[in-house]
Amino acid sequence: LFSGLVGALYLTAGVTAHLRQRGNRVGLLMVLTGIGWFAEDLQVSTDPTVHTIGLFTRSASSAFLVHLVLAFPDGRLRSRLSRAIVVAGYAAVFVFVPANVPFHRSVVENRLLVHPVLGFDTALDVVQMVMAAAVIVILVVRWIAASRPARRVIAPVVVAGLLGGVASVVNPWFEPDERVPYTISSTLLHGSVLLLPLAFLLGVWRVRLGRTSVAEVLVRLPRSSPTQLRDLLAWSLGDPSLQIGYGEGEQPPVAPGRAVTPVERDGRRMATLVHDPALHEDRHVLQAVASAVALELDNQRLAAEVRAQLDEVRASRARIVEAGDEQRRRVERDLHDG
Repeated sequence: LFSGLVGALYLTAGVTAHLRQRGNRVGLLMVLTGIGWFAEDLQVSTDPTVHTIGLFTRSASSAFLVHLVLAFPDGRLRSRLSRAIVVAGYAAVFVFVPANVPFHRSVVENRLLVHPVLGFDTALDVVQMVMAAAVIVILVVRWIAASRPARRVIAPVVVAGLLGGVASVVNPWFEPDERVPYTISSTLLHGSVLLLPLAFLLGVWRVRLGRTSVAEVLVRLPRSSPTQLRDLLAWSLGDPSLQIGYGEGEQPPVAPGRAVTPVERDGRRMATLVHDPALHEDRHVLQAVASAVALELDNQRLAAEVRAQLDEVRASRARIVEAGDEQRRRVERDLHDG
């Protein structure tokens, strides 16, 4: 039941991620993790042939899982250390583990067993511990360096990744007969694996829930001053550092690591938003808010033009009335003089 639930969640989350952002590798990595997770189940078969095939894929999901955690949320690996860990993970899972099959003795008959060598399993445990420790370090550094909007996006995955990393480091130290500590570490490890797809789906739910803030923006936008508009957008997007430049020529200075989103309506640049790049993960909310701002600024522009035209009509009318009064007075003078 647990295995089926985890695999199904990864496949579901992966398809959801792909449909949301087709150019993002996160969806593909989740689907591959789900496939690898089910492939690992072959090793529990009591059929010797199926069991032997499963020994080649007995850690298939772990490489995709490490890649997924380090590449979340945009699918890119940000450092050489991250890339090195991912490469080492794929090498361990798809080179080292298959090479170990002829030397691995298991409860079910291994049809390819040549001679059991215990050192292979120990070496694999060491590699996994080192990789887990490195993942923990990278996640902690990412969290410390992340902005508030970025932390909001990566928080669930960081928590799940840290739990899994800690469990992966301590789990090999316990034997199954050490019931309490082994059960605790195994539960943490399995729980973290289950949390990752749930964390992603939680992020999708949070993004959808965040769209409700657009309604509040629409209610409060009319007659907002520039300062009130900036504060309102910063609140709705959760980015206190948000800056706004109005019109086509005005744009706030863009510091390194900042993102720029144009606010346009009918091909006209109404404003420019300079914000945290993590807001692109909530692109539906960002686009909705930008559209609402564009609509309001365009309405303000049209209202200003109407007021200017109305003032011009009133001024013209006043001039006509004044000219009529002057003409009437002139006629009255002429009549009086006549």
